[in-house]
Amino acid sequence: MDVATYPLSVPSLDQEQPLLRAVLSERVKLVAFLRSIVRRRDMAEDLFQDLCVLVLQKADQIPDMAHLPAWLRTAARQLAMNALRKHGNRNLPLGEKVSELMEPHWRTMDAASGTSMSDALEACLAALSEPSRQLLKKKHADGFTGQELSRQLGRPVGSLYTTLSRIHKKLAECILRRVSSMRGSHA
Repeated sequence: MDVATYPLSVPSLDQEQPLLRAVLSERVKLVAFLRSIVRRRDMAEDLFQDLCVLVLQKADQIPDMAHLPAWLRTAARQLAMNALRKHGNRNLPLGEKVSELMEPHWRTMDAASGTSMSDALEACLAALSEPSRQLLKKKHADGFTGQELSRQLGRPVGSLYTTLSRIHKKLAECILRRVSSMRGSHA
């Protein structure tokens, strides 16, 4: 069959573009949410792609844009739990109690756009010292374990985790300040 004879549903694509655009603008938050469940960056990225496809397939089940963040988290959680079951729970998920405790924080984050969160993260990372940025890069971007970093840097694991905890806390506080100030300036 000639490619030109395949029917194109351009009108439906036009209708779905705002929805997909909204999902893509929330990418940073959604990947973070997925990663908090599966605890693997590569799996979280794959699941985000699956979530995008699911949104297009189930667009008619999303009542409106106001319900989108909660719908996305519910769907993302289901995808993540299914992936963990499929992979034999090699990476243990956070417990249900932890997920319940995190839910109010995720709802608070819904108020901030993915772009503002991403901009805040970028600015806050730039404000860190070079050694702190390098440590975060090795841990999160390069995927080194605490043990590997400990050996590589010649530091005790406990000391390394204390340092990482302090950096994460500093980043979180910086991001919250920036997002809050962005919200205040757009009000």
